[in-house]
Amino acid sequence: FFSSRRRHTRLQGDGVQTCALPISANATSAVVGAAFTYQTLATGNPQPTYSIVGAPVGAALDAATGLLSWTPTYAQEGAGTASFTITATNAAGSTSKAFTIHIAPEVPSGG
Repeated sequence: FFSSRRRHTRLQGDGVQTCALPISANATSAVVGAAFTYQTLATGNPQPTYSIVGAPVGAALDAATGLLSWTPTYAQEGAGTASFTITATNAAGSTSKAFTIHIAPEVPSGG
C-alpha cells in the first residue's frame, strides 16, 4: 500500500528586491513506506531558491521549486519524528522555516 501526501507552506514577500516571509505551517505526518511530498512556496524578487538543513536520509529538496520528496523507512520510524529547516534565499536576503514531520507506522494493506 503506497500513498502520496502533499502539503503546502507558503513563504511570501512583496515589492521589489524582497525575500520570502514565513507563514506558519500545520503539523504534518509521513507514513513509513509511502511517498511523501511537501511543497514549500516562496515569493520574492528575484524568485528565491531553496535549501534544506538536517534533511532526513533519503529526502530530496528541489532548489528551484521547493518540492520536498521523501519515503520514510522502517529505520526512521523508530525516531518518531524528522526535523529539518528549509530556507528560501534571493539577492534581498533569506528566511527559514523549521519543520517537524511525524513518522507514522506503515498502514497494513489488509488481506
